[in-house]
Amino acid sequence: MRILITAIIVAIADGLEPIIANFNRLGWAAPRRVFQSVAAGVLGRPSFDGGVPTALLGVALHFTIALIWTSIYALIVRRLAVVRALVRTTGGTILVGAIYGVVIWCAMDFIVIPLSRATFTPVSKPAFWQQFIWHMVGVGQLIVWLTERVFAREAPGVTDVRPYGTRASSPA
Repeated sequence: MRILITAIIVAIADGLEPIIANFNRLGWAAPRRVFQSVAAGVLGRPSFDGGVPTALLGVALHFTIALIWTSIYALIVRRLAVVRALVRTTGGTILVGAIYGVVIWCAMDFIVIPLSRATFTPVSKPAFWQQFIWHMVGVGQLIVWLTERVFAREAPGVTDVRPYGTRASSPA
């Protein structure tokens, strides 16, 4: 459940960031246009002519992508002892969040988006760096902090996950 709740919070925050950043330019059309741009990954340019239905498709896709990235993080932290060790400290949690945010943005912009019908953001554009920084200080941090520090308290022992294939020692 913590993965789903984390993904919902991440999707909301990550959806609000471009809406706020573009509100001055797009006004009240910003929410619709932001999520139509997500739907463009499936529909291409026609998504911008689809009105509310394509914006809603974009919202659904956006939440799905947030859930996928949150789930990937949960798998990483369960499988890699070095990540588990790092997230036991505040500094390590910040570092893992920053690195994971950068990985998310670069994977999306350099791999996922070019394979879709949407347009990727070139490194030469300020928007690339805006999203790079946002994913480093926003998206990655939210995924790691919420998963490790907030919602882990609901499930005792979650942060004490043993490496895959190891057994708990029995008391002597």
